[in-house]
Amino acid sequence: MMGIRCAVLALSLILSGVAFSAERSGWEVKVEVNPLYPGVRVFTFTLESSEGESASGQRVLLEIQVSRQNTMIYTHWQEALPGTSFDLEMKAGDRPPVRTGWSLQSNRMTAAFVGRNRMAVLMDLLESDTVSLATYMGAPKPLRAVFTVKGLARAAGPYMDELGW
Repeated sequence: MMGIRCAVLALSLILSGVAFSAERSGWEVKVEVNPLYPGVRVFTFTLESSEGESASGQRVLLEIQVSRQNTMIYTHWQEALPGTSFDLEMKAGDRPPVRTGWSLQSNRMTAAFVGRNRMAVLMDLLESDTVSLATYMGAPKPLRAVFTVKGLARAAGPYMDELGW
């Protein structure tokens, strides 16, 4: 009888949306059911920057959102940004920096990664301890954030089959 109660409680937590902080990694994990497609779960992994902040003093957020094995990567800069798209230099761990393309979302404070190789960026996030993002010289607004991404694989571990990573 106790096992059935635990299963019902676990199922109700999944259906209502669950948020928790992955142990010691800094990643917040949220699992929800897509309201438009019952039975389709949406996984959101959010991490606050360890360095870099907006003009208002808020930390920059890195977010990975997965639904039906489609992965989107976002950076929430917490302030209005000029233009519609821009390149950021991304440096994962000790790898050389690479130029990555980002597009502003409608709120003008969030940028979505629009590069061709999203899975390569995701692998960098899974395999590195830190990732830094910075604008190129001459950009309309200087942006820089460093994220301690170590622990993403552990945070995503229970969901790896559904994530398709």
